[in-house]
Amino acid sequence: MEIINDDIRLKDLADQIVGRTYEVYAYDTNIHNYEVMLAAYPTEWPSHLERFQGMDPHVAAGECALEDINDLAACQQAERISYLIKTEKIERAKAAAILEALKSQMPDDIEEEAITAAIARREAALNASV
Repeated sequence: MEIINDDIRLKDLADQIVGRTYEVYAYDTNIHNYEVMLAAYPTEWPSHLERFQGMDPHVAAGECALEDINDLAACQQAERISYLIKTEKIERAKAAAILEALKSQMPDDIEEEAITAAIARREAALNASV
């Protein structure tokens, strides 16, 4: 008895393509949002706070003068957001590579129909969970 036939495999492939497309989109959205957020923070550490750069945030806060704590927080946040941009780009690249591998397995003659059906299944599942 064959449990997974070509129809099931192609349906699953189309579902995965749609899912990965949304995943790449989510990474793009996160990267854009982080870049917008980063623009609100300082691009360089003030010289009197440079010794705290890269330090554990809690340790740095404990050693920082109270009058400098807001500047320290802004610099730490900028550091954290910069790191998040890098990790999102790495994960996005992996998801995009998997998406391309999935797409390469989809036969051209049924791609549009299969993807359209997968989008409809996704939308129905999302609407059912609301």
